[in-house]
Amino acid sequence: VPNSVNPGTVSVFSTSAGTGATPIRQITNSVLNTPYPVSVDNVNNELAVPNNAGNSGSTIAIFSRTANGTTGLLRTFNDGISMSYPTAVDDEP
Repeated sequence: VPNSVNPGTVSVFSTSAGTGATPIRQITNSVLNTPYPVSVDNVNNELAVPNNAGNSGSTIAIFSRTANGTTGLLRTFNDGISMSYPTAVDDEP
């Protein structure tokens, strides 16, 4: 879940978490500007995070599914043309 209280982070919760739950971990990276809802790829153990940086530098950031704390990216996607405001991503099996 993108963290609106602490921009630039993604909070990870238990699947059984309810209102007021504490994250089980948080992912932080300097590339995260305005992250949007993530896509979980359980096959490749990755998290895909649409990262909205406007017209200059929006990306899809890929992290390890078990990433925690300040961590490096596995890779990023940016075509430099049409991906100016990514707000969602989906993985297909």
